Amino acid sequence: MKKKDFTFVKEIIFLVIAFIVPYAGLRMMIHQNASFVEGIYFWDNFSSPFNLSGLLFGVISIYFSYLLCNDKGKMFIRKYLFFSIPYLIMIAMVGLFWETRLFLPLILTGIVTAAHQFKNLIPNQ
Repeated sequence: MKKKDFTFVKEIIFLVIAFIVPYAGLRMMIHQNASFVEGIYFWDNFSSPFNLSGLLFGVISIYFSYLLCNDKGKMFIRKYLFFSIPYLIMIAMVGLFWETRLFLPLILTGIVTAAHQFKNLIPNQ
């Protein structure tokens, strides 16, 4: 970014087009009455003991993997969770917390991060 080299934008645009063209083509060819969400479960997630137990499982699992990381890994997980905020909001809105599979991408990423050595990837500042 500092060198003002934006050739990566062209590559990202090609990836977006490579996703959108087949997706739009399939949606036009295969007609179905489907919806992306079944409902909004925001209040149910924070009022049901089952949903709260699923949220507690997700938070404890992510915190456990955070504790296993070294300093650079903790920094990576904090940034990862920050950029995962839209995903977490969508879990709260249209997902159910007791479906612990929704937290698995965050949990598995935390475990992989805890096992990864960042000394070769991140230069000392």
